[in-house]
Amino acid sequence: MKKPKSWLKGFIMGLIIATVTTSGITVWASVGSKMLTANFNNIRLFVDGELIIPKDGNGKEVEPFIVDGTTYLPVRAVANALNKDVTWDGNTQTVYIGKVPGQANYKYMFDVLKAYESYGLQGVENAPVKMLGDTYEHSVIIETGDDNKSAFISYNLKGQYKTIHGYIGSVDGYFGSSGTLSIELDGKPYMEYQVEKDMLVKEIVIDVTGVKLMKIKLQEDAGRAYFGFGNVTIE
Repeated sequence: MKKPKSWLKGFIMGLIIATVTTSGITVWASVGSKMLTANFNNIRLFVDGELIIPKDGNGKEVEPFIVDGTTYLPVRAVANALNKDVTWDGNTQTVYIGKVPGQANYKYMFDVLKAYESYGLQGVENAPVKMLGDTYEHSVIIETGDDNKSAFISYNLKGQYKTIHGYIGSVDGYFGSSGTLSIELDGKPYMEYQVEKDMLVKEIVIDVTGVKLMKIKLQEDAGRAYFGFGNVTIE
């Protein structure tokens, strides 16, 4: 689901949650605490050749350090480097990197991704849209323009996801033409749908395992075309 960075996995077993004081660092074990000497030496973190600046949950830079020859990184820095979420459960004193057992693993796509390129016209991402009288949240409207017979919107998935799920249909209140809605993954055709006014809303599931780029395209038949892609989740 995420971009592999196997060399970082060795750090995870050495992660700690630390409080920096003027006299040193307090490290909590299963019970009790002890004082350790942390050495700061302007340690830099690179991931696949890209410099990563470790930051805490408030966006403040946090510097890695060394204790007894072992390099320690902030939990959030490692999670970000692995392109995973970090969750702290105060009730069980547990840090989760990535999936949390018992919780849904999907997110709303437009909460985590924004289009990097588009052509023609498209509605606002993550807005509600009505299709056949039902409201679909977390949606995008794809539409052709008066001078454009086609439109597209593209997303950089970075090979980090497995599945995209959503619903496509015509947008209520728009009197557009029919057309062809197609999806390309890494430049290759994946799905194609004939779409028309007052069509039944169709559920679609897209396998994006290992996919880096996804493009959603709309080609009108005759006259301006409007279609919605709603309740879109990604995992």
